[in-house]
Amino acid sequence: PNDTKILIRGHEPLYYSLEDSILHDPGLRFTIDDTKTHLSWCESDSSFIFRNFENKNQLLRYSYDTNLVDTLVSLNPDEMIDALDFNSKHNFICYGSLLVNEHNTRLYIYNLNNCTDSLIYDVNRDDPELAHLFVHISDLKWSQNEESLAFFIKWATVQASDIFLYSINDNHVNRLTSSSNNYGKKYNLQWYNQD
Repeated sequence: PNDTKILIRGHEPLYYSLEDSILHDPGLRFTIDDTKTHLSWCESDSSFIFRNFENKNQLLRYSYDTNLVDTLVSLNPDEMIDALDFNSKHNFICYGSLLVNEHNTRLYIYNLNNCTDSLIYDVNRDDPELAHLFVHISDLKWSQNEESLAFFIKWATVQASDIFLYSINDNHVNRLTSSSNNYGKKYNLQWYNQD
């Protein structure tokens, strides 16, 4: 992990350097949505990825080494990136999207090794009973061994959310809870580790 820089999410991305005790503004002309988790370290902490606030369908990467921003993903204008998390073991980004006009949500993996994007979950395709509801993916969290990804699918119309699990080995998403018995809306998903 990066032990010399503290990444700060706000209207503009900032970082505090413990090496020089200064709050740095990298001068990005992109703003970051500070209402959700749309920001993550990646690639040995030499860069970070974020969703462009002005074009919510774009996933961008800022490099500290080059001081440059490049576009990793650019979805259709009606599909916005809704959550993201980086997997350092496999060097890819998992991100959720929301298709606003279709009331659909999807989960993708963007592989930084070969610059490919793969759809791994689609509510309309994989959980048709949720397809008529207005739902979205949130709180993507990798397990400690980075082989499994837990996340919520939250309902916008009622106080409910379900827990899902993606396994890299199986390349499959499983729904762990049922909306009929889910104890309401859930927040802040974390893996429990006793080590």
